[in-house]
Amino acid sequence: MVQEKKLPFPPMLLLLDFIGMLLAGLGLAKLFANVDVLPEPFRFEHYGLIFLIVGFALTIPLFYFVTSKALAKKPA
Repeated sequence: MVQEKKLPFPPMLLLLDFIGMLLAGLGLAKLFANVDVLPEPFRFEHYGLIFLIVGFALTIPLFYFVTSKALAKKPA
C-alpha cells in the first residue's frame, strides 16, 4: 500500500512565504537597482519600501510555525 507523504508545513503558510519573498525581492530590486515592476498608473511613492515591509511581514507566520514546532520538540 502506498503511503502519502505529508507536507512538513501547511500549504497556505508556504504560499504566504512564497508571496512574501517575491514582494520582498521586488521591493529590494526597486530600492537598490531602481527596477520598476509596476505599470505607470499603479506606481505610488515609496512602493519599494512598502513591498519590502509587507513581504517580510508575510513570512512571519511560517517562521512562527517552524520555531514553535522546534521548541515543542526540544526536551526540557
